[in-house]
This record gives sequence, structure tokens and C-alpha cells, in this order.
Amino acid sequence: MTREKLQIRRLEPGDQEFVLEMREAGSREIGALIEEPGFYDDLLDIEGEYLDGCREFLVGVCQRSIAAMGASQGRAEVKRMRVATGFRRRGFVGQVPSVFYERDILA
Repeated sequence: MTREKLQIRRLEPGDQEFVLEMREAGSREIGALIEEPGFYDDLLDIEGEYLDGCREFLVGVCQRSIAAMGASQGRAEVKRMRVATGFRRRGFVGQVPSVFYERDILA
């Protein structure tokens, strides 16, 4: 396994459509797509749900594509963690949470 480095940054307005697609593709792939109304509402309003105070939503970019994503609800919880299908097995799964950890420690 080659360990590539992601460019990790805060979600930008143009990213939301891909985030929704990645969430659906990943959930379908493992047979865990939940159709319950409201279950994914946080992803329809990422700015309101995550981009304030101690919460955050980050994406990892590789080869000019969003390869990973993750949300932090503060020091105790990471959620919405995904790695896009074409970018798996490259060591990306731990890189987004490590940035949350670094930011919490340095803050």
C-alpha cells in the first residue's frame, strides 16, 4: 500500500454535491443506505450544522478530486467519515481524523 498525502481543507460551497454523492455511493456499496427521512439532513446544511465554533467539516483532495471527507462534532466525535471508492487502500482513512485531532490539541 502506497501512503499518499491528502490535501485536507475545509469544505467549500462547490463541494457539497460531491459529498452527497460520496455518502450515497459508500452507503450503497456496503448495503447501509438508510432511507429514513431526515437521517442525512446534516449533509443538506453542512454550513449550518458543522462550520461554526468547535465543529468542522473537512475534505481530502487527491489528484484534484475529493477523495475523503469527515465531520467533527467537537473533541469527542468524528462522523460522516468516507473515502471515495477509487481512492481506497491508500492510507487516507486516518488522515482526516488526524487533522481534527491536531486542531483540537493546538487550539
